[in-house]
Amino acid sequence: MRLLGHLLLAVACATSSAWSSESEPIGYLRTDVHAPVALSPSATVDLTYHLTNICPVPVLLGIDSNSYQPLFIQVMTLVKGVDPRTVTDVWGPPTEDTLIPDLTKIAVSGVGLMGTANWLPRWPARDGIILLPDEGYARRITFHAGWIDEKALPKQAKDWLVINAAPPLRAAQPVKEPAAVVPGKPIRFGPMSAVMVPGVRAVPFARAARQVEAARPPLVPKEHDLQVAIEVDATVEAGKDLTVTYLIGNTGTRPVWVRPNDLVPAKVTWECVRGDKVLATIDGSGLAAMTALLPERPAVALNPGEYLTWRRTLLASQLPLKKGLPCAMRISLAAPYFTERPEGAVEARMVQLQGSAELQVR
Repeated sequence: MRLLGHLLLAVACATSSAWSSESEPIGYLRTDVHAPVALSPSATVDLTYHLTNICPVPVLLGIDSNSYQPLFIQVMTLVKGVDPRTVTDVWGPPTEDTLIPDLTKIAVSGVGLMGTANWLPRWPARDGIILLPDEGYARRITFHAGWIDEKALPKQAKDWLVINAAPPLRAAQPVKEPAAVVPGKPIRFGPMSAVMVPGVRAVPFARAARQVEAARPPLVPKEHDLQVAIEVDATVEAGKDLTVTYLIGNTGTRPVWVRPNDLVPAKVTWECVRGDKVLATIDGSGLAAMTALLPERPAVALNPGEYLTWRRTLLASQLPLKKGLPCAMRISLAAPYFTERPEGAVEARMVQLQGSAELQVR
């Protein structure tokens, strides 16, 4: 297994250098890695890899089925004495030792474990995914227990590790002409080109898992299934605005088609709750007028394991958060989706999506 890991990492580096030599780092897409718990050799942990549009204009993102295989994931230790929270460089924090994980125990959502039957996905062709400002694309990365030999860990591997998940991507921006982006009309994009979005990001690490997860029961997925989740990365503080990200993903076994404009924050209702008590409700009515300004966006195929994301800041004046009192944020929305490419008289199905996240308020 370890030899396979070395070979695959070599392939990854060769492949990466082939495309990165033709690509320049871009500043309009940002990589983030959400790690709810510390990565540990003895634990099975899910991370979320995000690509977010941080510029004020739409971006057309091209991703194919070969972009997110485990062979594009490298694990490195931080240089001693560097606090990753202070690093803002586009390339991420500096690193030294490169660790060689067992890539047969790392899986990207929608892709089976390497070496198992049918681990490579078969996706329908698509023209790309249109991301408006603060929208993004995400995949889950699962590190299964035993993903690295503990004896291979250097002494300085503590507190933080670096994940380098930078797959090859293509992207386009609107043409620089009048009426390229008009409310209610299709966006006129320029040609796609290879781009590079550095994926070197620090994640918390512990040599010994603080809590060993019980064996996961086997999943019995549906053919078509949409789910919503909430992620909060920053510290939650009473009296301050709260930035949250919600993810809507295909957790089924077959592609589904969604219309991104049906899933924007104006369509979402938030609730801040403590126990059974609803402390505040924030619906999308304050953003409803903005939906008339949205450009037309066709339905996009979400393949198994793919997520679309939206980032929103909830104002402190809307959140009755109190220091030291935990609470939860709940989200709900009605989401139309299609089980085949929506052409002609194909009708949308509806699902009521609900999700929640616990908050510890400081």
